[in-house]
Amino acid sequence: MYPTKLAVDIVFGVLVACIIALPSLESSFADSVIATIPVGSGPEPIVFDSNKNDIYVANYDSHNVSVIDDSTNTVTATISIGYNPGGIAFDPHNNDIYVTNYNGNSVSVIDDSTNTLIDTISVGNNPFGIAFDPHNNDIYVANYLGDSVSVIDGSTNTVIDTIPVGNNLGGIAFDPHNNDIYVANVNGDSVSVIDDSTNTVTATIPVGQTPYFGIAFDPHNNDIYVANVNGHSVSVIDDSTNTVTATIPVNISPIGVAFDPHNNDIYVTNYDSHNVSVIDDSTNTVTATIPVGNNPYGIAFDPHNNDIYVANYGDNTVSVIATLTSADDTDPAVLGTIMVPNPIQVNTQFTASDTFTDDSDDTHTASWDWGDSTTSTGTVTESGGSG
Repeated sequence: MYPTKLAVDIVFGVLVACIIALPSLESSFADSVIATIPVGSGPEPIVFDSNKNDIYVANYDSHNVSVIDDSTNTVTATISIGYNPGGIAFDPHNNDIYVTNYNGNSVSVIDDSTNTLIDTISVGNNPFGIAFDPHNNDIYVANYLGDSVSVIDGSTNTVIDTIPVGNNLGGIAFDPHNNDIYVANVNGDSVSVIDDSTNTVTATIPVGQTPYFGIAFDPHNNDIYVANVNGHSVSVIDDSTNTVTATIPVNISPIGVAFDPHNNDIYVTNYDSHNVSVIDDSTNTVTATIPVGNNPYGIAFDPHNNDIYVANYGDNTVSVIATLTSADDTDPAVLGTIMVPNPIQVNTQFTASDTFTDDSDDTHTASWDWGDSTTSTGTVTESGGSG
């Protein structure tokens, strides 16, 4: 452990105290659940709204959306929408939330400033996955039984195109590196690639068994991560070649995928093992497994607090995972004192140093230089520690 703050003081020109702020005992550890939030019935997809720093969770069985304030982790609103909401996306261009109604063949539009339903858009059969494309400000909707993708103009909320695609469409994601849309073909064990400038399919990529809902872009390596539910694995697609470069074994029935830009990790919900796998994107290996609620489904990263939010379908909750170690570093502890000559002339150069050992047995050296006049602020340095 390294000290996080260093300060010095002189008592009557005689005593110097080395003050180090140590972490509080009340700390949260990285990749651990720090909160569990009750929401509606059957929460599935989940998204972060960067306009308000709220989390929106679509509850499939209660036909509504729960709004969570990420500063308090409490539900602040519940919004009734269409029948069986299965997908959700945030449009930062107009600050609206778009929700697919699987058994309503429609998309509900929520104004995030009022948390009210402002529009309902008819799309294809059984709309499921949904993604916003900031390149053209359009919304792309995967129609599961329609075997098509509906394209919605975000400025008018009208369908402007319908793209024939694969077999039983599930999750969908936008890749800003090449401005392509990636959509999972659930029963085709593949991913289709759509060029957003022409709205045509340009490639079909074989992946694992049953790529269902989870698909996410990683801007750190420009790869696409696809959760294969019945393959119990995650396929990694290189977006420059549209080929699978790795297949990562995870736990049982992976279904949701999210990227954490703070640590460049991929988080994957495992529906039937009730946990989340953490993948290091530099090695494409699982580095941690985090127990959460029953049947974790949708997952989203919140850059406002660097937490991960997981919708647990089986127990109607949202688990909050801390990705950082938090600690209160404002409480100082005096680790030692240095006696200095008395008296000291204020116009005389004076330096001092001392060593101390922290609670991890690391040795540190602190040095002071008060300068040579009453106007000098001097300097304080502290070694990084060794031991």
